[in-house]
Amino acid sequence: IDVASLETDNATIEVLAKAKPKNSNDLYGQIDDYITSKEKKVSKATLTVFKNVKEHLQAFEAYRKKAITFSSFDYSFYESFIDFLTFEYKQPRRKDKIIGLKINTIGKTIKQLRIFIKDRVRRKIIAPIDLTDFKIPEEETDAIYLTYEEIAQIYNTNLSLYPFLVEYRDLFVLACLTGLRFSDFSTLQPKDLRNNMLYKKQEKSDHWVVIPMRKEAKEIFTNQFKECLPQLTNPEFNRHIKTI
Repeated sequence: IDVASLETDNATIEVLAKAKPKNSNDLYGQIDDYITSKEKKVSKATLTVFKNVKEHLQAFEAYRKKAITFSSFDYSFYESFIDFLTFEYKQPRRKDKIIGLKINTIGKTIKQLRIFIKDRVRRKIIAPIDLTDFKIPEEETDAIYLTYEEIAQIYNTNLSLYPFLVEYRDLFVLACLTGLRFSDFSTLQPKDLRNNMLYKKQEKSDHWVVIPMRKEAKEIFTNQFKECLPQLTNPEFNRHIKTI
């Protein structure tokens, strides 16, 4: 018996076993594979939405006491899933018991579920699924914004008695004048400003944006944050802005 050959064959079998593609009927395995493929392409916030889709499906599976597979996705499933997320789903990691999700949150789940299924179909992992009736529920939200005059009033507020709030105020005004999310304006660097234009790769969408800098925005950026921006968290930032 050629022991060396056997060991080589066994090693090859083990490698092939690990490389074996996931069962196309394994819904959650496919979701994990999809999430892994997106890790370097989307933000952490978007990955969290993907993981929430899996969590919502697993909760629904436990609720209805019936396994969910790709063949489950028909209109009856869609209706029951929407009802479950609206009236029965218990939100985890909450101090107080909260039942049901907001319509727009449910809409995110349906939207990402559709994108995931279409991705698996496109890769010929599963057979085509008709998602025509998988409508994305949404509700109108109030668009609350500040006028330029209100932004100027905030910028000119006397904070001499609260000097530690100045950098938070200036950063908020900078955000208003550039339209950047917290995850983007809180990580700005001096090198991002070139030829009066702000170049920033957005964390959420992983896309570059080029923003013309207003005179006031450039002054804040170059004077207040010429070295670096303060290290802060979103809740901390929001708390200080409310005070201002």
